[in-house]
Amino acid sequence: MKIRKKKLILLSVIITALTILIFLSGILNSVELLTYDYRVLINSLLTPNTQDKIVIVKIDQKSLYEIGEWPWSRDIHAKLIEELNKAGAAIVGFDIFFDLPTEEKIDNLFVNRIKKAENVVLPYILNLKTIRDYNFLIGLFSNEKIKVDEIKYPLELFRKEVGALGYLNLVQDKDGKIRRVRYISNQHTPFSFELARQYSGRNKDLIREEPLINFHYRNDYFEEISYGEVLNHNFPSVFFENKIVLIGATDDTLRDYLMTPMVSAKGYLPGVMIHAEIIDNYLENSFFYELDRYKVIILISFFTFIIVWIYGKLTPLQSIIFTLLVCIFISIVGFLFLFKLNIFLPIVPFILIMIFSFIAINLLSYLQSEQNREHLEEIFSRYLSPKVIQKVIRLGDKDYLAGERRDITVIFIDLVDFTSFSEKNSPTEVVGMLNKYFSIIVEETFKLEGTLDKFLGDGAMVFFNAPSKQDDHAELALILAQRLQRRISQNLRLPLEISIGINTGQAIVGNIGSTKRSDYTAIGDVVNTASRIEGLAGAGEIIVGEKTYQLIKYKYKVELKKNIKLKGKINKSNLYKIIAEKGSDGD
Repeated sequence: MKIRKKKLILLSVIITALTILIFLSGILNSVELLTYDYRVLINSLLTPNTQDKIVIVKIDQKSLYEIGEWPWSRDIHAKLIEELNKAGAAIVGFDIFFDLPTEEKIDNLFVNRIKKAENVVLPYILNLKTIRDYNFLIGLFSNEKIKVDEIKYPLELFRKEVGALGYLNLVQDKDGKIRRVRYISNQHTPFSFELARQYSGRNKDLIREEPLINFHYRNDYFEEISYGEVLNHNFPSVFFENKIVLIGATDDTLRDYLMTPMVSAKGYLPGVMIHAEIIDNYLENSFFYELDRYKVIILISFFTFIIVWIYGKLTPLQSIIFTLLVCIFISIVGFLFLFKLNIFLPIVPFILIMIFSFIAINLLSYLQSEQNREHLEEIFSRYLSPKVIQKVIRLGDKDYLAGERRDITVIFIDLVDFTSFSEKNSPTEVVGMLNKYFSIIVEETFKLEGTLDKFLGDGAMVFFNAPSKQDDHAELALILAQRLQRRISQNLRLPLEISIGINTGQAIVGNIGSTKRSDYTAIGDVVNTASRIEGLAGAGEIIVGEKTYQLIKYKYKVELKKNIKLKGKINKSNLYKIIAEKGSDGD
């Protein structure tokens, strides 16, 4: 059903405002992040490459068995640094927090190895708290910001000699997953960023953008080696040459496992692996970045107006198909933005727009249909029985309002000697008597599902076979005529007889008039001829035209009334008087 432009514009504004409100409120962030997780997984499956710049030294079950229970003495870590530097490692990063002193001799040995290597990066830990930072440009909505409550550095002895320091914290999203490098402050650099900077010599200002981590599905994406194998020099000679070496726990008993977007495919990942992913993203420029929210708002606005406009031209079935296809298209576009442009484009707001638009347009169409239905019932209640009205309403606008040519049978009914009666009686008595006749006409017409076209002073016009199809329309007209004659002649309180003229032929039927006032009626020669036939009928007579006679002659006994030239006709016409139905007592 066609919806007016003003309603479509208003609907677009409402849906846009509602979608932006939901988008800014973050109500559906968890759903959006879930779509992001699957996009990252698909992206990683389609890019099964490896890298050659990072090696992970694992504190795994094998090394714990060989070296002993955790924590290990720092002279073991000192030996590791020595082995790595001999092997040509470019940068060494410990995903281990050295905050407590141990035996002085051992700590000094460890710090001497750090000092000699000049390439060791150690982590520190931030105690963080989350606060709500209200943005008055947005109004009710606020952003979460992270503030540093306390800083825990490694021992001062180690801190003075390391090549660099970085904070170790991996900040989780609300659902507990690590997806991004969160911005904390200008004074603090992430541990992984610091390693990447030291290695590349490039200081990229990425942290304020809070880049999303591009995780990889392949288990062999990073080269890995057990801690014990390094101490035993059980590795190829060039294995560590000019590489970043990350040392961290991978054994699950050390409880350094975290959720990431890959959890559904790979389970929990050790923290050292996540740091390796961040370093790789930094070096390869492969981070993902969220599209600026104001750009998303602009896209939402344009998209809504286009979609609502299209929905306004579709049928309910077409709108269902369109919704499914566009939602698939949105998902593909969201993936391509990530895969090709490294941009995380939110797709939930656009799917919401599809859902809101689909519901709103169909609801509006339904309400408009109901409004039209009520309007049509009001219009047709003047012409049709309630049963026929329901049939007509189900036809659709084009079938009952648009003019069409159709064969119909028209009946004109007139009260004989009404003029004399009206002269002898008061207006109240005349109107009362007319209403009695008209009540009978309406009642019998509606019983046979005829269309009461209009009242004509002391008469009426009725036709059959429009707006609903009636194959036996000529017979129905004769049945109506006989019933009217019978009821009126047998009612002693009705002093006037009626005359009836019937004609069958083609007419134009439809809702005819102006936008302010129109009537459902029939126009054409068949109507004019029926009126003239009625003018030749006497009291109590039913006169039919030639075409009506041809349709009912097998059932009714007739006699030729006249062969007469009717007004406006070139040739003479045969008119027939209905005597009785064949097979009745009078036959």
